[in-house]
Amino acid sequence: MHYRLLIFVFISSLLNVANLQAQSYHSALGMRIGTDIGFTYQQRIARYQTIETIIQNRWFRQEGQLAALWEYHNPLVTRGINFYYGIGPQFGWKEDQDGFDLYYSAGIAGIVGAELTLGKIVVSFDIKPNINAIGVKDTPISPFNIDSALSVRTVIVKRSRFSKKRKQKDNKKWNPFKKKKHKI
Repeated sequence: MHYRLLIFVFISSLLNVANLQAQSYHSALGMRIGTDIGFTYQQRIARYQTIETIIQNRWFRQEGQLAALWEYHNPLVTRGINFYYGIGPQFGWKEDQDGFDLYYSAGIAGIVGAELTLGKIVVSFDIKPNINAIGVKDTPISPFNIDSALSVRTVIVKRSRFSKKRKQKDNKKWNPFKKKKHKI
């Protein structure tokens, strides 16, 4: 009985915070910390769609990865809470133990996660599996990896800035049916 009450209070408080402070964005940049550490940049390209670029490095190994993911966002409860998924190309690199040889790989990465936008801060958690299809034969690079991470990004460009500019531009367009004021 107590766990139902706790779940209800948690969901209610989440909804109240999101309704008061949740905000959409066009561009966001931040850190990604989990099985890897790195940077993430997210850019809105269409309604409910973003391109996310992730560059990351393994914690205690000399290997890294660059991925460009096309993501589709689905609003869950309100505009600031999203579930997202996506896919895109990824490229990896790894140095051997001596640091003399550098191995490269390429493949496909997927991503599944959830994000919460609060003011100018975007917090997300995701799982990113990837399949290395090129460059893994006779190398120490694994053909399949799963990464998970918590990303904290700051909003660079708010969505409202573009909406205001578009409204101003639409108001300035020539309209042949608009009544003109005649001066006497």
